[in-house]
Parts: sequence; C-alpha cells; structure tokens
Amino acid sequence: MKRTKSARISVVRPSPLISVFYGHEGPVTKPRAWLLIAVVGAMGMGIHWGREFVRVDSCLDAGYVYGYATDECDTQELTLPVIPYGDRHPWMLRVGGGFVLFCLVGAAIASVRYRAGQATTG
Repeated sequence: MKRTKSARISVVRPSPLISVFYGHEGPVTKPRAWLLIAVVGAMGMGIHWGREFVRVDSCLDAGYVYGYATDECDTQELTLPVIPYGDRHPWMLRVGGGFVLFCLVGAAIASVRYRAGQATTG
C-alpha cells in the first residue's frame, strides 16, 4: 500500500488594499473603500482641470492669448473670447461629478450599514 502525503490547507491573508474593498458581507461594504474611489475620481478631475490651467497660464504669461475654441496658444490675435471650462468640457463635469457623488452616497450608505452591524454585534 502506498502512502500519500496529507494535503495541507494554508490560509492566505489578503493584502491591505484588497481588504479595503472586501468586507465581511461582500465586496465594497466598507465606507473607506467608497471614499477612496471618490478621492481617486476627484483627483482625476483635478488633474484634467490643472493640466489645462497650466497650459493656459503659461500662454498668457508669455504675452499671448489662448484660443479656447482651437485649444492652442495664439500669437497673432490680440483678443479672443473666453469659453468657460464647463462649456468646453461638459462631459467631465457631468460624468466625473456624478461618479464622485455616487461614491459619496455609497460611502454614506455603507457607513450606516457598517455602524448598524457594529451595534448588533456588540
């Protein structure tokens, strides 16, 4: 009769990043996961706005005017109409703002559920 080695069961602990997103009841039940996603979304919107701000500011600092319609620095014109950021990128404000708002509402709901679970367990 042949002897076989017995199978060992090892418990693998998840990384801290994964444990942020997975709670006891399932994925994304912890408020801090929702807040982390909201912060990443807000940072994405801020980076988009900041890159454009730096581009426009460097053009104006050089003594030129910025053509918002063509999205480039214009060296020939003396004045050009200013088009607000919200009119140039309405999708960024609607989609990005909606995403951040959705995540904040998710954080609030997860926080209420998390606190209710803490109260019942002691």
